[in-house]
Amino acid sequence: MYMTGKLEKARQVLEKVRGTLKVDAEYDDLIDASNTARAIKHTFRNLLSRKNGPQLVIGAIAIPAFQQLTGINSILFYSPVVFQSLGFGSSAALYSSAITGGVLVVAAFGRRSFFLEAGAEMIIIMVISRFKFYALTA
Repeated sequence: MYMTGKLEKARQVLEKVRGTLKVDAEYDDLIDASNTARAIKHTFRNLLSRKNGPQLVIGAIAIPAFQQLTGINSILFYSPVVFQSLGFGSSAALYSSAITGGVLVVAAFGRRSFFLEAGAEMIIIMVISRFKFYALTA
């Protein structure tokens, strides 16, 4: 709303969302942030500049590759089957799968340290899963 010049409408929406009329500080912060964002010229050129290269590589290539290489997508897709093969009942396997999905949703709100911790945990769990799987099939 603010970007289109509807200042009073933007304030009303903020008051409605927050459920209070005391939104002065947040409203001022939003205006300041919007003005700062407008002051930046050539945003895409800045994004693709050499100084931002490592962040783009990590964000666009390394993180999805890490997910694929650890096999976490396969584990999540087949988690009910994996849990059943580990001895869980049908309903327990589905509950375990739902709990795993819930943990991932909560984890999506984490920061860098949580991402690194979760990556280490994925590696450990994948190694344990490998040995458990081979122990069950032997």
